[in-house]
Amino acid sequence: TINGFDFVPQTNGRWTVKNKDFSLDLQNGPYDVTPSTLDALPLQQASKVYVSYDPQASYFNALPDLVINLKSRVSVVPSCYDELTGCEQLPLKTCTDTTTDVAVVIVMLSEQDSFIQEGSCYTLKGTPDSLNKAADALLLSYFGVKL
Repeated sequence: TINGFDFVPQTNGRWTVKNKDFSLDLQNGPYDVTPSTLDALPLQQASKVYVSYDPQASYFNALPDLVINLKSRVSVVPSCYDELTGCEQLPLKTCTDTTTDVAVVIVMLSEQDSFIQEGSCYTLKGTPDSLNKAADALLLSYFGVKL
């Protein structure tokens, strides 16, 4: 237990974070995640979140973890950050599409890790492993879990 939250290791190597109000399913445990430096407040205030990604890329668990866990509190819409293969049926959403009640989380593969916030737009760039940790850190911050 850390600050009132139970971190329960699962047999599949994942973690469940629980308190009396909610349960999260994450890839990383509490000692594998660096607390997010991103301010989750604009994300918490949004009524809709676009998660923009490349449908051809392999993000491991970062993308499903974000979508599944956020869906418990907010409307989540899959989208693309550029006109890419596989995006024909998805909306194109970038930082220019944010408002006070619409947030965009852009997830991109990159050799260089970069986690940037501009208002209610969050850009997570990195390797699959670093994206998993960044997504988990952002989710923990969003749900008020202090490490």
